[in-house]
This record gives sequence, C-alpha cells and structure tokens, in this order.
Amino acid sequence: MHIVYVNREYPPSLRSGGIASYVYEMAHALSSQGHRITVICASDDTRNCSVQTEGNVRVFRLSGGDFCIPQLEGSGLFNKLRGITRFYSYRRAIRETILSLDHVDIIEVPEYGAEAYFLMDLKIPVVIRLHTPTSLDRGSFEKRRYNIKQLPEAWIALQEEKLIKKASYITSCSQSLIDWCTNFFELNSNIIRRIFNPIRTEVWKPTSGTMRHPFSILYAGTVAREKGVEDLIQACNILRSHGIPIRLTIAGKLGQYGKSLKENAAEWCHFLGSIPRMDLLQLYSSHEIGVFPAWWDNLPLVCIEAMASECITLASSNGGMSEIIIDGENGFLISPRNPHILADKIQQILHMDEKGKRHVRIRARHTIEKHLSTKVVCEETLEFYECVLKNYKYENSLG
Repeated sequence: MHIVYVNREYPPSLRSGGIASYVYEMAHALSSQGHRITVICASDDTRNCSVQTEGNVRVFRLSGGDFCIPQLEGSGLFNKLRGITRFYSYRRAIRETILSLDHVDIIEVPEYGAEAYFLMDLKIPVVIRLHTPTSLDRGSFEKRRYNIKQLPEAWIALQEEKLIKKASYITSCSQSLIDWCTNFFELNSNIIRRIFNPIRTEVWKPTSGTMRHPFSILYAGTVAREKGVEDLIQACNILRSHGIPIRLTIAGKLGQYGKSLKENAAEWCHFLGSIPRMDLLQLYSSHEIGVFPAWWDNLPLVCIEAMASECITLASSNGGMSEIIIDGENGFLISPRNPHILADKIQQILHMDEKGKRHVRIRARHTIEKHLSTKVVCEETLEFYECVLKNYKYENSLG
C-alpha cells in the first residue's frame, strides 16, 4: 500500500511537536512492514526544498510554507501573516506534489492547519486525523471565541471545521476529542474511529543502569499556561514549603510564556527548553514522577512515553489521558487547575512504598504494550485503511 502522510512538521525540525512524532512513528512502523510511505511536509527554512529517503520512507520538504521560524527567516509582520498570505499557495503545492506521485492508495492529513484544503476532490481517499482543532478551548472545553486581533487564527479554525465536516473518513487519538467534535461540529460519531497514538515499546523503555532520583518531578511538552505548567510549579512550591525537597525539570518549547516562567524560576526548577525527543528517554528513567496536568489534552505522546518508560505518571483527568490511566493502578489522575490538589497527589505518590510504586510502573508498561504499541496501532490503522478503500471503491462504483 502506498500511504501519503501530509503534515507541515516532520523530524528533524525546529517545529517538531506531537503531530510530527505521531507521523514519524507511523511512517517508519508501516514502512518496516513493506508499505511504501511518502511524507509531505514544509522545510523549516521555507525558501528551500528537498527530497530525502529514509529506508522505505520518502520525505518531501516543500518551500513556500505558511509559517515562519524567526531565527531562520526573521520576524517581520509579513512573515507573521503567512498563515493567510500563503494559505492557498502552500496547499496547492501539497496537491501538486501528491499528483506527481504514482499509485497513491490513501492520504492521511491532520485537521490542524487545514492542509487538506485542495485534497478532498482528488480521486484518492483522504483520512482526516484529529489531533486538536484550533477552535478547541483547552481551558473551558468549549469552542473558542476570537477577538479582532485573532482574525487570522479564527479564519484558520473555520477552514479546519469546514474540512472536518466535509470528511468521510476520520480517526481520532482519543474518545474525548471525538465527543468534542461530535458536539461542536455536529458530526456523526459513527464515522470517527478512535485509534490511539503509537509508540515503539522496543525503544521507549527504562534505561538500564539509570537511578531514579528521589523527589524528582518531570514535565515534558510545550510550556504553555493551558498545559498546567504554572499549576505544577505552584504545587511543587507548596510541597517545598512543607519541607519536601522537590526538584522539578521542565523539558519542552518555551515561547514567550515559558521564557517568563524561566526568568522567575527558583533554583530547584530547571528549564531545559527544546531538546531532541530521544533525550527524553534518560529523563523518564531518572525521574520519579512524570506530571502532565493540562487543563485538557488529547492523548499526548509524552504521557505514553513516560508510562512505557516506567516513570510513574500523574495526568489530568480531563481528556484522553484518562482513557488509558486507571487511577492508582497504572498511573494517577487529578482534576486540573488546582495546585493544592496536585500537591496532595504528588505527596501521596512520594509516600508510597517501593512495592506499590513498582506495581504502578509495571502496570503502566503493560498498558502501553497491550494497547498503544506500534504493532497494535498499525494493525488497527491498516484495518481502518482497508475499510476506507473498500468503501471508497464501492461508493465510486455507484457513480
């Protein structure tokens, strides 16, 4: 099967995030099974383009992307408006690249960024993968309201919504996200298949010989208010005021908000900034607890990675993480946006005996191996693709 993944960010990239990691995992897992994989993404420096081959994965990095990385191309006003000024031209380039390929069976593209804008009328089935629409407000779990200064973002959100409503084939990384889209986009949930994000369990596992530092807390992911990072810092500060010598490590893209937190951080709080994804392996293995207290999140790979690496995982009960974590069994859940509740839960975990901690770690690893390994997720994805192809051929045979 020839599968095309479209996504503006793909490793190695300064923009790499959860969607990029998902595409990378799927592309290489499916290519190892003999499938032909093409990835179409944007070059970080959008003045350049390239074509690379990674085993059975061919990667097109297109020029003319609709974003700008300031350290590469500057940060002028025109560059900041690329989401609008280059919206059509970049998506036409995606379409033209796909049309230049031979024997494409299926295309998968995220809803985020509306990159399927010129793809829905191709004679190839298109699967929309839900990660998190721009219009989803993580704080209220409602549909965002935009002010006049946010019109470009509001316009992108509208294009995403139109494509989602138009799609015939949709997958989602969590049931929570399916429920939101069903409610706010008035979709039929029966057309959406939940398929978890995958992880290579043969890679993501405890690092041998690494000691877990007592009272060590790890947060990994984008440093943003709605990710609960400030709540976590406050919770750790509460614990330290009670004489518990917490050490907090924060790994991930900072942005202006993150830089502000870093400038005011105490000596026990270490900001690492963006680091290569594989460097997280050592961090998961050396920290006692991985905490992901987002106000809402889909099913972030950092949570899956931590569980696979047997780092005790404490996550928000709002969103997809609660779909794989059973509180007290293979991890722990907390209601977000309350530093005192978060501090109490961290203290509860720290006071567990080693036998109890070991039980949680082993059960977490087992959960990921059983439900979220690349082997399991690829089987589910290929089964879905086969159904899509069968339905697509049948629908087209009817004229």
